[in-house]
Amino acid sequence: MTHNLGTVQRRLTSIIEDFKRARETWQEINSHAFPHANTLTNTVIQSKYVDEAQYWHPALTLEFPNLIQKFDSKIQVLIEKQNRNLCDLVEKMGKQYNKMESQLSEICALNDGSSVKVPIFKTCFLSNYIERMKEIVKMYSLELNTKRSLVSKGIRNILTREEGVVLLSIWINQPSLIKSSLDEWDDICMTEMGFDVAS
Repeated sequence: MTHNLGTVQRRLTSIIEDFKRARETWQEINSHAFPHANTLTNTVIQSKYVDEAQYWHPALTLEFPNLIQKFDSKIQVLIEKQNRNLCDLVEKMGKQYNKMESQLSEICALNDGSSVKVPIFKTCFLSNYIERMKEIVKMYSLELNTKRSLVSKGIRNILTREEGVVLLSIWINQPSLIKSSLDEWDDICMTEMGFDVAS
């Protein structure tokens, strides 16, 4: 079925606005999750105190013989709770990623062959939007996998404060999201459609 240009423009605008909302929500969740990741990191580091005798005064351990075991038990419960909170937030990010995938499918469905021959707004063809959106969705896929790995294997298994700092840096900086590509997408949408999609 051939879509007329006006219909494609309206539909593409709607899809890109939805894509913008999903990216913004992702970023909000990532920012909200960072303090949780930081707390989990600090709690895991605190749990290492159990194994180090210099943190426990001899008089204290004589007075309270089960202190170390109780501390360890309490800290493990805290780690589990904080990890669950972080897992929930990562799954919310996963929902935003699923929305992005859905929006990519919608934009691909617009490509019936006839709209490829003319620019949709000013200079970009529908294929330009599709290819760039595929690239961005792939970046978010990689970043979601990184977040899931940090939650399932990374943060809970840190051994040193330095290692924790590195993992937290990975969390907040989102290395799979290439800023120049995202900025280029935002610039194209601003130039072609005249609205700001930066998130």
